[in-house]
Amino acid sequence: MARCDAGKAPVTERGESVTKLLISVAVALLVAGPASAQFKMADLGTLPGDADSAARHINNRGEVFGTSGKHAFLWTADTGMIDLGILGQIGPTSFSEARAINDRGHGVGRSSIAPPGGPVHTFLWTADTGMIDLGTLGGSTSVTAINDRGDAVGTSATASGDLHAFVWTAETGMIDLGTLGADGSSHAGGSNELGQVVGASSF
Repeated sequence: MARCDAGKAPVTERGESVTKLLISVAVALLVAGPASAQFKMADLGTLPGDADSAARHINNRGEVFGTSGKHAFLWTADTGMIDLGILGQIGPTSFSEARAINDRGHGVGRSSIAPPGGPVHTFLWTADTGMIDLGTLGGSTSVTAINDRGDAVGTSATASGDLHAFVWTAETGMIDLGTLGADGSSHAGGSNELGQVVGASSF
């Protein structure tokens, strides 16, 4: 138990200065701390025929989600880079983009659909189902994150052209989260394992 007199450093029952003790602990922690982390850059390659690729996200299993050329990919140490395809017909303007992957290996992104030039839709990809269309609120969508429950969040244009935050779950589909005011726009940035969503809104 420590006590403290006004104007003096706290002392222990043995009369030891707590300040001195804290300094000793801090020094011990610094001495015992890990050595500086060393990093090595590794080339994950590209999909066949592509000139460039970009990793977007990595989960705690070491699985990398990204985009090579115009297609989303999944990279693992066992499989290398896998082409995840697109939602619609393949054509000159078709594309898919990876955005985020959770620790279950479920990834989300966005993809063009048929006909070319139509709205861009959000997708969910799993090893069991492949790429699934999560739909829109009426216009193009942009997904931001997916939690380990499989809830995806992002932003979608509505039929009237407004931008609204959304959350998608397997049970409910895509839900419009609205805005803080009668008009304006909103954006969902992330969600936790309790299903709580955070983002920004004009009002």
